[in-house]
Amino acid sequence: LAGDTFDWLVTDLWCGAVRPWQAGRRARAARRAVATRTLWAARRVMGHLARWVRRGVPVSAADRRGRPDWTARHTVPVRLTLLAGDRDSWLAEVAVPTRRHPFGAGIRWSDGVLAVRHGHDLDPACHGAAGMVAGPDGRSPTLSESVAVDLLVPFAVAMRAEQATWRVVRPLIRLLATSRTVDMPTRLARWAAAAEGGGAADVLHGSIEPAWRRAVEAWFETTRCSVPDCAVEFDAVEALAPALGAALERVADTESAALLPRLACAADHESARHLLGHRSGECRLQDTARGGEEDMPAISLPPAGDEPAAVVVRVDEGGRTCLEHLSSVTGAPAVITIDRPEARWTAGGRVVDAA
Repeated sequence: LAGDTFDWLVTDLWCGAVRPWQAGRRARAARRAVATRTLWAARRVMGHLARWVRRGVPVSAADRRGRPDWTARHTVPVRLTLLAGDRDSWLAEVAVPTRRHPFGAGIRWSDGVLAVRHGHDLDPACHGAAGMVAGPDGRSPTLSESVAVDLLVPFAVAMRAEQATWRVVRPLIRLLATSRTVDMPTRLARWAAAAEGGGAADVLHGSIEPAWRRAVEAWFETTRCSVPDCAVEFDAVEALAPALGAALERVADTESAALLPRLACAADHESARHLLGHRSGECRLQDTARGGEEDMPAISLPPAGDEPAAVVVRVDEGGRTCLEHLSSVTGAPAVITIDRPEARWTAGGRVVDAA
C-alpha cells in the first residue's frame, strides 16, 4: 500500500501542546496512541488483509492456453508492505510485524525494476522533512502537516461542539482532510457555493465562516512560532493564509492567488519506473537514459475526483508527453501491462500515479 493508508494528522489527539513532529517521550507516546486508535478502528479491514497474507488468495488456475479454468483453484501467496506517506509518516516507528498482523513497513519498496514509494516529496507542501520521524531535537512541520494539525483540527473541534452546525460542516472537514494544500481554497469556495444552494446559507454565514476565519488567523499566528517547511522560494504561509481566510466568502485575494499555482510545482523526478501513492500535481521528467538534463514538458494532473486518479505519464508517437488513464472509454476497468511497448516512455521509464 503506497502510503497514507491511515490519516494520523487530522485527529483531536493533537488538540494539546504535543505535535507529531516533536521529539521526546510525550510525543512518541502520542504518536503511538494515534496509531493504536486508528488500527483498532480499521481492525476488520486489516484482519482481512492479514488473512490474505497468512493463507494466500484462491484464484482460478490457468489452462494450457493461459485462460482461467473455473473448475480448478490455485492459491496465490500474498505479501503486504505498508509504505509511509505524509499522513502516516511514523508508520515504521509503530508497525512491528506479528503473526496477527504480518505486514512489513517502510518508506520505499523496489524489486530492482519497479520502485514504489508514496511520492509526497514531489509535493512542495510535503517536501523537506516529509516522511521523517522526529529526531532527538524534533523537526519543523511541513506545510501540509501544519495545515492539518494546527488549522483543520482546531476548526473541526470547534464545529463539533455545535450539533446543528456539525451536521452541515462535517463533509467539508472530510473534503479538506483529503485535499492537497494548494487545492483547499478552491474546494472551500466550491463547497460554500453548494452549501448556499442547498439551503445552508444561514449556518454558513452565521457560524461556519466566522469560525473558519478565526481558525485561519490562529493558524497564521502559530506558524510565526513554528515555521512550516515548504519547497518554494517565497513565504508559502503568507501566500496561503489570505486565500484560505477569504475562500468561504469567495473573495479572491489576487496577490496570494498568483503564488498558489507555484505550490503545485513538483520537484524533479528520478529515473525509471516509479509507482507513487501521492498525487504529485505536476511531474517534470528528465531524460536520464541519455544522461542529460533535458526537461520534458510539465504535466498537470487532473483534480482529484474529476478524472481517474491513476494515470501513466508517457510519450506518444509524435514525441508529446501525455497522460494515459487507467480506464477504458466505456468506463470498464482497463488492464495495463507494465511491459507493453507502446506504453513505455521513450527515455526508458514512466511514472504511474496511483493516488
